[in-house]
Amino acid sequence: MILKVESINKSFHEKSAIKDISFEINGGEILSIIGPSGAGKTTILRCINGLERCDGGSIEICGLKLCKEENNQCIYPSPKKLRKLRSNIGMVFQGYNLFPHLTVLENIIEAPINGFNVAKNDAENKAIELLDMLGLKEKVNSYPFELSGGEKQRVAIARACALNPKLMCFDEPTSALDPELTDDIAKIIEKLAQEGMAVLIITHDMAFAKRISQRIIFIEAGKILSAINIKPFLSE
Repeated sequence: MILKVESINKSFHEKSAIKDISFEINGGEILSIIGPSGAGKTTILRCINGLERCDGGSIEICGLKLCKEENNQCIYPSPKKLRKLRSNIGMVFQGYNLFPHLTVLENIIEAPINGFNVAKNDAENKAIELLDMLGLKEKVNSYPFELSGGEKQRVAIARACALNPKLMCFDEPTSALDPELTDDIAKIIEKLAQEGMAVLIITHDMAFAKRISQRIIFIEAGKILSAINIKPFLSE
């Protein structure tokens, strides 16, 4: 099991954003979370990434606790342990969040070099390998403003894959893409899962979720309404 979420809660200014959310994802599995705007989908994602701190519950990634509840509060590890744990998580944001002043290559190697002390040569070799896999090798020295929306999405995926994460998270991966590019992103995500990554997708796109996911969770007002199995999945 790559990700285990147990009864997490999060409030903002005493208003509940998510309540008693629990689910699990195995390596090679794709799980989508669907719900209307304001349902709490992105809050779940931000809690899993450690960008928001839970008020209660626990999150476990690759057997390590991101947080656990003790005495009615969530306890987090030291910054050093938290950084190591977060290296297991790749995140592709809805707006891509590429650095506009950096080239494609520089965007991909920035975190491995400056955040995780990866040697520059190793980081560059990994980045070029990823860009080649994603059909972007010729864009290595381009800047984000020179890329199409689909190309920016693929660069964001390459950047998220640079540290070989066990869990890949996507926030609305198809929101700004036309059907042809959506199909390309679906194939990339499926390939990542085939290579053993656990994939968590936040999306409004029911057709995309049904096509790509093994399971879909529906949430509303911060609570899970239901979950359905789309495709059979053999646990690792």
